[in-house]
Amino acid sequence: RLVGVLTIFLVWGTAALFANRLFLPAPYVVVSKLLSLAQTSGLYIDSIATIKRTCLGLLLGSVVGVLIGAALGTVKSLYNAFEFPLDFLRSIPATALFPLFIIVFGLGETVKIFVAAWATCFVMCISTLYGIRNVSHTRLLVAKLKKFSLFKTLRLITLPSALPHIAAGLRVSLS
Repeated sequence: RLVGVLTIFLVWGTAALFANRLFLPAPYVVVSKLLSLAQTSGLYIDSIATIKRTCLGLLLGSVVGVLIGAALGTVKSLYNAFEFPLDFLRSIPATALFPLFIIVFGLGETVKIFVAAWATCFVMCISTLYGIRNVSHTRLLVAKLKKFSLFKTLRLITLPSALPHIAAGLRVSLS
């Protein structure tokens, strides 16, 4: 592992010799600046703000994505109606929509949280949708045999069976 890290620093240092220092500073410059920033409170305040935005965006996007994915995975006609718009919107990177989000939400905290929620929402929606679609038909037949309502089936069978897919979507969304 140490060899890999040293190789990265060696390649970086070599590339920095031939590049403009403004665009690619040497590794020792970056490390010294990081150490000097670590001695001030600004780095920690900014890091906490970023973690807060990330958590809020992840939470908001996950809740909305799971709800939409559960609805689309459960109701076939709803999925058929929204399949194309969902695929179209999720193919657009959130960074490409950032200027539009700035126009709508301004330059405050809201836009930063919304971009994270937007990206998270689609990943969670698709993960939940496929998780619900892959629920064992035997389990669904047992629920039908016991005359479970739609919400009881969702609560006791569908969502617990889809949890591995939802957890995988959450893991991907966090990145």
